[in-house]
Amino acid sequence: MTEKFELDVDFDTISKLRQLTPPPIFGELIELYLDDSRRRLGDIKSSFQEGDLEALSSAAHGLKGSSLSIGVSSVAEISANIERIALAGDQRGLENLVNDVEQRFLELVGMLEALITED
Repeated sequence: MTEKFELDVDFDTISKLRQLTPPPIFGELIELYLDDSRRRLGDIKSSFQEGDLEALSSAAHGLKGSSLSIGVSSVAEISANIERIALAGDQRGLENLVNDVEQRFLELVGMLEALITED
């Protein structure tokens, strides 16, 4: 693992998930997270482009929750910022955050997929 990934991921959460679930189930959880996150990121991008701050907030809230539950803290943090700003009805800074959350997720996909093959 690189130092950057160590800052982006809560390995205690991942370790606890691994301990609580058999390997096939753990792998399925990661795959579900990846699939769901891709869908939510699409929702975030389209909501932003359409100027639908309510839908943007909702999609960011969902991504925040699922990211926290799987231990992907950096994606959760950026999602929380998107949610907060969208709920406030403010669009300043949202474009950068939307790009940031997608980039951060894409940076972590390989590491998360590697967790599946470790089992």
